[in-house]
Amino acid sequence: MQLLSADLLCDTTAECGLSMGLGPICLDELMFWMEKQSLQLITLAVQVAWTTLMEGVEASNTP
Repeated sequence: MQLLSADLLCDTTAECGLSMGLGPICLDELMFWMEKQSLQLITLAVQVAWTTLMEGVEASNTP
């Protein structure tokens, strides 16, 4: 069960990460993605994607 949950989170985060930081978000694609995932996975995936994005920004601003 733990591996299945981890795999689902990885897949969901990868799908979420495709749309984050690459320009405007297509509302239809976002809604489709949100409708096919559970709320818990969406929350975790957005947190992972946001943290990754912020770490990248922080690393690029480090002298």
